[in-house]
Amino acid sequence: MEDLRFNFKMIRDEAASQVQDDVAAESTIRGDGDIGKAAKPRLDAAAKDLLILGSIAAEDMFSRMIDETKAALTRAFKLSTEDSRQKNSKDIADELLKELQKILEGSLASAKRAIPNGIQKSTKDFKYFEFVTNVSKAERLLRTDFEPYIASHFRDWHSTREEVIKGIKGLLDMLEYELGEGLCAALDGMTSRISRKLGKDKTKWENSLKSQSNSTRLGLTSEMCEDVVSIINEQKKFIMAKMSGKSQREYLHAYGSKLYKVLLEHFQNFKINPDCVTQLISDLGRFAECVAEFNVPAIDKKFEVLKAITTIFMVPPNKLPNILNEDPLAKVDPEIKRAFIKKRSDYETAKNEIPGLF
Repeated sequence: MEDLRFNFKMIRDEAASQVQDDVAAESTIRGDGDIGKAAKPRLDAAAKDLLILGSIAAEDMFSRMIDETKAALTRAFKLSTEDSRQKNSKDIADELLKELQKILEGSLASAKRAIPNGIQKSTKDFKYFEFVTNVSKAERLLRTDFEPYIASHFRDWHSTREEVIKGIKGLLDMLEYELGEGLCAALDGMTSRISRKLGKDKTKWENSLKSQSNSTRLGLTSEMCEDVVSIINEQKKFIMAKMSGKSQREYLHAYGSKLYKVLLEHFQNFKINPDCVTQLISDLGRFAECVAEFNVPAIDKKFEVLKAITTIFMVPPNKLPNILNEDPLAKVDPEIKRAFIKKRSDYETAKNEIPGLF
């Protein structure tokens, strides 16, 4: 067992050294480093794991650790006595799972703490997605390589085989949970950046939606809107590049839902001059057009609702009951509708005209 632990350590050290060499080489190419002249910094085990898990070296390290474990199991099967063979084999398999859990759980926790929460300048600050990619590779190796090997190698040891497979599934469940938590934190960080941008431009939005002099032709979006769309497009491309298939669709759905809430809350801050509704229609239409590229029908419906809210500012007060009870506004939370009605520029007089509505 000590030999196996030593070999695991050697594999991790070699992977960390390779990553440090690659980083130094890239630094030299960029012109901000001098390869070969500076000694590599000494890293503790946790720092090495974090460095590896954020690099392309991770998959090779995981594969080598599994291969080393399989070789150790083969030796144990040949060299152990009949009485100790089953126990020794289980101890070896458990050692791999314990080592992987230590590497992955600790690195994911550190990476999650480093996720920016709205203060990032671009998606390049979201290093966590590199960890997601590499942890997914570790999960795949466990499912497609190690678990089938255990099922075959331990086929005559039913109880022991089931215990090891249970340990593999437990590790996979832990990884799924930790990845989910980290991805939620990254989602919050992305939408927080949009919230910060909206808040920074709040005065500009307010002026564009209340001043008659700022009325515009339908189809012309505001500068503030285009700034936000630029951020959304950047984040959308990032998500699509880092994820695929079902995971990508689910993440874009979650992202679109949070974005909808952010925009819904943002536009409840302003009094809307009827002459400026065209500006609001154009901007909300631009947002809907942007998220349509997610190709998530449920999100398209949410943004159709957001666009429909503009009709609250376009009709005379006595027509409000009709539009509020028609789709898609009929399905909107009454409190949300009430909040937007209060942002009509004629609200103070309208509430006396139709008191039951307000």
